[in-house]
Amino acid sequence: MGSGDCFFPTFCHWSDYPFISVYDFGRSKCHFIEYCVKCQICNDSCPAYVASGRKEIQEVVIEALKTLNVPVGALFSTLGRTAARGLETRLIARWAKEFYSQLLDNIRRGDTRTHDATMWDPSTWPAEAKGVGLSEAPRGALAHWIVIKDRKIDNYQLVVPSTWNASPRDAQGQRSAYEEALIGTPVADPKQPLEILRTVHSFDPCIACAVHVYDEHGKTVSRVTVQ
Repeated sequence: MGSGDCFFPTFCHWSDYPFISVYDFGRSKCHFIEYCVKCQICNDSCPAYVASGRKEIQEVVIEALKTLNVPVGALFSTLGRTAARGLETRLIARWAKEFYSQLLDNIRRGDTRTHDATMWDPSTWPAEAKGVGLSEAPRGALAHWIVIKDRKIDNYQLVVPSTWNASPRDAQGQRSAYEEALIGTPVADPKQPLEILRTVHSFDPCIACAVHVYDEHGKTVSRVTVQ
C-alpha cells in the first residue's frame, strides 16, 4: 500500500512525501492512526449509535434489528457498518428539516450570523493565505488544506476518510480500519475470497477501481477491474 513513515499533510508540497510507488499508495499516519482506526470503526457502527444514549438513535437501530430479524451481535459486523450508513442517512434527513426550520426562525428574528461575507470578495484577500477545512463525511473524517498566493491556488492537500481506513500498518504495527475489520473473518473459498471483499466494501472505499487480492505468500489470488 505505501509508506509507514510518520508524516501528516498540512501545507507541505506533495513532492515532499516519501512515495513508494506512483501506482498504489496509502499514507500511514502513525501519530494519529490509533485514534482514527477506532474512530472510523465507530463512525460506521450501529453499536456506537446505541451507546450514544440518544433515544431517537436507539429507536432506528432497534427497528432495523427487528426488520432484519438479527440479534444485537450482528451489529459488530459487515452488516452493522452497512446498516449504520443507511440509518445515519435517515437520521440526517430528519435533522436537516429541524436545522432548516431553526435557520428560518433565526433569519425571521434578524439573526443572520451564519453568513459572514467579510472575505467573500477575492480582492480583499492578503497576498498569501492559508485555510483548513475539517468535516465528518459519510466514510469518516475529512480534512482539506489550501495555500493561496496572489489569489491563485498554490498548493492543495487533503486527507480523505479512505486514507485513514486504507492506511498500511505503521512502525508500531497498528492496523488500519480495513485490516482490523478483517481479523477473524471466515473465508469459505480462499481462491474466491468474497467475504474479504464484502467486508472491505462495507467501508465504501474511495480508491482505485482495480482491486488485487494476494495470499500470505504474495501470490495474486484474483484481480478485479471496474470499467
